[in-house]
Amino acid sequence: MHRNPVVAGASALAALLSLACSPEPPAPVESPYEDRSGWPVRELRDEPFDVLHYRVALDLDETTKSMDGTVDVHLQAEENISEVALDAETYEVRGVRAGGDELDFTHADGTLTVALAESLAAGETLVLEIDYGGSGIDVDATRYGMPASYDLGLDFKDETDANPQLINTLSFPEGARHWYPSVDHPADRSTFELLATVREDWKVLSNGALIGISEGSRPGTRTHHWRLDLPHPTYLSVLVAGPYEVIEDFHGDIPVNYWVYPKDVEDAHRSFHKTTAMMAFFDEEFGVPYPWNKYDQITIPGIGGGAESTTATVLGQSTIHDERAEQDFPSHGLVAHEVAHHWWGDLTTYRDWGETWLTESFGTYSEYLWHAHELGPDEAGENMRRKRESYLRQAQSVLRPVVTNQWRRPNDNFDAHTYPKGAALIRLLRHITGDAEFRAGIRHFLEKHSFQPVDTEDFITAFAEAADQDIRWFIDMWLRRPGHPVLEIESTWDGDSVEMHIRQAQGPEASMGTVPEAYRAPLSVRVVTESGSEVHPFTLEGREQHLSFPAAEEPRYIRFDADDVLVAELNISKPAGEWMAQLADDDAAGRRRAAVALGEMGGDEARAALRNAVTGDAFWAVRQAAVEGLDPEHADDAEVLRTAAVEDPKSDVRTSAIVRLGGSAGAAFLIERFRNDSSYRAQAAAVTALGELGGDAAAAAIEEAAAMASPRDIVARAARDAMGAGQ
Repeated sequence: MHRNPVVAGASALAALLSLACSPEPPAPVESPYEDRSGWPVRELRDEPFDVLHYRVALDLDETTKSMDGTVDVHLQAEENISEVALDAETYEVRGVRAGGDELDFTHADGTLTVALAESLAAGETLVLEIDYGGSGIDVDATRYGMPASYDLGLDFKDETDANPQLINTLSFPEGARHWYPSVDHPADRSTFELLATVREDWKVLSNGALIGISEGSRPGTRTHHWRLDLPHPTYLSVLVAGPYEVIEDFHGDIPVNYWVYPKDVEDAHRSFHKTTAMMAFFDEEFGVPYPWNKYDQITIPGIGGGAESTTATVLGQSTIHDERAEQDFPSHGLVAHEVAHHWWGDLTTYRDWGETWLTESFGTYSEYLWHAHELGPDEAGENMRRKRESYLRQAQSVLRPVVTNQWRRPNDNFDAHTYPKGAALIRLLRHITGDAEFRAGIRHFLEKHSFQPVDTEDFITAFAEAADQDIRWFIDMWLRRPGHPVLEIESTWDGDSVEMHIRQAQGPEASMGTVPEAYRAPLSVRVVTESGSEVHPFTLEGREQHLSFPAAEEPRYIRFDADDVLVAELNISKPAGEWMAQLADDDAAGRRRAAVALGEMGGDEARAALRNAVTGDAFWAVRQAAVEGLDPEHADDAEVLRTAAVEDPKSDVRTSAIVRLGGSAGAAFLIERFRNDSSYRAQAAAVTALGELGGDAAAAAIEEAAAMASPRDIVARAARDAMGAGQ
C-alpha cells in the first residue's frame, strides 16, 4: 500500500528532508544462488477415476524401429464422469473402444481425451481398449526435462562394440506415457500386464511373473507374457528385449536373476553376487520381508547408474566390469541402492514429485547401511562424508528444501539435495530418535502404507504411532526449509573447564524459502586428555551459543560432533598442535578432518605430521587426505608422494598422490605409473599429468592411452583431454 504522509512539526520535516538528501541506497548484492522462487507451485494431481490394471500388448519391430500396440485400461470412476483423459505422447492413437463400441477421442498436446458413450457413475468400472503405434520411435528427452542422452520412453538400440542390438524402456520419471497411454503419475498405482512380441531369438523382461511364451503374429517372432498382480505406479513399468543370458540365483524361495550380454557372463558375478545378501540384510533392517515375487537386474546402454522398476531393475552396462576395475568402480553401492528401492519407492511410492526423499534419500541412505554392515564403521563413515560433500558442493549455487512443491519438471527434484543430503539427514534423524525407535518408525510406515502412495505427513505420523516420537520439528527445520548450519567454533581451556563458543553464521538467502536463522540438533563433544576422554552431550541451538565442559587437565584435542552426524560447514579454530594430536589417535572421521585442516594450515610441523599419516595411518581415506595436503615442491613431501603413488594398497590414495605430484613427477615416473599401475583411475591420472609436460615421450604414452580400453573409457578420455591441453 502506498500512502502520502502528512508532515506535522519540525522533527517530522527534518526526518523527511534527511531521507530526501541521503545518498542512493547501495546496489543489491548479487545472490550466488540460482533463483527458483518463480518456479511453479504444484498441487497434487487428482483424477476423477482410478486405474486398476493396464494390459499392454506391443508388437515391436527392431528393423523399422516401430511398435504396434493395444492397451486395455481397466478403470473405476470415483465420481460421475463423461470422459477420460490419459497421458499419451510420441505415437499415433488409432482408435478407442469400450465394450466393442468405437468411442470419439482427441489426441493433442500429450493428452488423449476419450468421450464415453454413457456417463460412468462413481464406483462403476470400464475397460478402454486403445489402439496405437508408430515407426521411427525416438523421444527428444530434453523436451521433458531430461538430458539429451537419456532414452526416455521406448528406445531401439543399435548394435555397437559395447552392446548388442536391443530394445528397452526408461519409464522414469514420465516415460511410460511414451510407450503406452496411462495416468503417468506416481500417485496412481495399478497392476500391470505386458505381452511383447519380438524376434524369436530374443528374451523379454518385464514386471512380475512370466506367464508364458507363445508364437507371435509375425513369422519369426514370439510373444512374451508378463504380469504383475500387486499395484505399482507407471514410472516403475519396464520392458527390455534382446539376446540376453540369464544367470539364476535365489533369496530363499524368491528367484533372483541377472540378465547380461553374452560377452559379460564371466564378469557379471563380480557385480551382482552380493544381491541376495543385501536382500536378506534389508529384510532385517527394514523389518519387512522383500515384498515381491522375484527380483531381476538387467544391463542396458545409455545410462550410468540404475533405474529401479518393480521386480526388475535396469542398470547401466558399466555396472559390469573386469577384475582390475573392482578397486575403482565397485558396483555394490549401486546394487544396494536399487535393491532398497523395492521397499522405498516400489512398496511405498511418493504421492508427488516433491516428496522424492521418501524413495531416493532412503535408497542413498541404504548404500551407507550396506557399507556399515559389510565393511564396518570407518568405510561407512567415509561413504556418508562423501555424500555430505556432494550436497555441500551443490549448495554453493542451489539451496532448496528437500521437501518442496515447486518445480518445473519432475527431474528438478532428483539432485544432490534429494540423494546425498536426504540420506545424511536420515542418518541424523536416526541419531536423534535412537536406533530402536527409528527402526520401529520405518517398519510401521512400510507396513501401514504398503502398496500405497505416501507423503511426509504419513512418515511423521508413523513415528508418532510406532515410536512415540514427535519428529515434526526436525522435518520442518531440516527438510522443509533450505540450507544447513554454517558453524564457527572456538574453544579454550581455563584450567578447570573447556569453554566453547559456537556461532551459526548461515545467511537467510536461498533459492526457495528462507534458511533457518538457527538450526537445532542434539550433538556431542569429546574432550581428550592424557588421562582419557569424555563425551559431553549438548543441543546445538541459537545463533550464538556458549558451552562449558569440565576438564581438570589441558585437553590434547577437542572433537566437535563426536558422532559425525551433522550436515554442516564447520569452521573450527584451533592450533596446529591440537590438530596433530587429533590426527594421531582420533577415530577415522576425526583423523581425516585433522589431515584436511593441517593441509590447509601448512608449515613444517603440519607437513611432517601429514607425512607420518601417509606412511602410517591404517585407514585409506586419512592417507588420501594427508596426501592431498602435501607440497610436491618440498623434497621430503615429494618423496613420500612418490612412494604413495607406487606402494599404497588403495587405488584412491595412489591416484591422489599422482594428481598431487602432477607434472613435477617427471615423464619417466608418470609413464611407468601409466603402464604398470593396476588401477585404471591411477593410470588416467598419470596420463592427465603427462599432458601437462609435453615432449615426445609423454606424447607417445598419451597416444598409447588413447587406444586403451577401460571401464567408462576413463583412460582414453584422459588421453583425449591431455591431447587438447597440449595444443
